[in-house]
Amino acid sequence: MFTSCISLTSINFENFDTSKVMEMYDMFRNCSSLTSLNLSSFDTSNVTNLQSMFEHCTSLSSLNLSNFVSTNLGIMAYTFNGCTNLEYINLKNFEAKNLGWHAGVFDGTPDNIVICLTENNILKNSLKNDKCYMIDCAENWKLKQKKINNNINNQCSSSCSDISRYEYNGKCVV
Repeated sequence: MFTSCISLTSINFENFDTSKVMEMYDMFRNCSSLTSLNLSSFDTSNVTNLQSMFEHCTSLSSLNLSNFVSTNLGIMAYTFNGCTNLEYINLKNFEAKNLGWHAGVFDGTPDNIVICLTENNILKNSLKNDKCYMIDCAENWKLKQKKINNNINNQCSSSCSDISRYEYNGKCVV
């Protein structure tokens, strides 16, 4: 819908009805100037595909998708791929029990990104071993991110122990 709108910086979705939308594939892909998105009005209850939805949105720093319903979601591959300035993603109510293809969901995101997920969320499998992620839903995510950034090094376990976390499959978990 907005793919490759490289000059787009913001969008007002106040009266935007997404209740019947099934595919949000590539919706904001390559919107490199997009600095913020308020998607709180989005109804995603019928959405089956979020593949590459935010891919290469290099100016986005945070996304609150806590209202996204993922009951029917089957594809989520590369959703945040290449979001090089993304500091925070809130997916705390995102269950995705029927999620199939979800390769590369967080590829190309910063090492110190704060990702809010529930403990049993399937997306935990998409976190890369070569980065140190924090799974946390705290409101003060900037402070949490700063702690990770200040302690990050090539060994995730060192920074995890420094800030009272445990390591799960090579990733930092609160």
